[in-house]
Amino acid sequence: NRLVRSVLQSLNLQGRRVILDVNLDAGPLIIKGDPEKIKQVVTAIIHNALQAMPEGGKLSVHTQATAIFDDTADAFGVESGFFCKITISDTGIGMDGDTLEQIFKAFYSHNHKKFPEKKGLGLTFAKKIVKHHNGVIDVWSSLNVGSSFSVILPLAENYSLNDMPSAQEELKLGHE
Repeated sequence: NRLVRSVLQSLNLQGRRVILDVNLDAGPLIIKGDPEKIKQVVTAIIHNALQAMPEGGKLSVHTQATAIFDDTADAFGVESGFFCKITISDTGIGMDGDTLEQIFKAFYSHNHKKFPEKKGLGLTFAKKIVKHHNGVIDVWSSLNVGSSFSVILPLAENYSLNDMPSAQEELKLGHE
């Protein structure tokens, strides 16, 4: 949370018509890794989100602890366990399926004419950094609706979700 907060504090939103919605997990989310590299990931995704909203919009940044197990972990290509999920969403131009397939490729830039300074490496490096930290980036997008990037990184081994029932606990619903 401290790392995400520091990235947000360094943003220059002056002159932009952007609403910033921030919801950081109340508890500490401790991951093993290089904080500067993770900061680079968050910064790259936020920078892209801001570029996707040239007329303004809403930028949401949320963090949470989450548990990912079994088939879901397999689908993400990660080990089952507890994770820090940093979700960065925008109400920008969104992406179609063809663009989504390209975004992590080196030197790909969706709108190079409008942003010639873009080298098309931000998301490429972001994906490599997250993979090096045994995590994954999950992306959702819809044209003219916006995009959402979830950076999912394993929490330090001594972390547990307080709300997780043990396997022996019985789930009770309603009035029993």
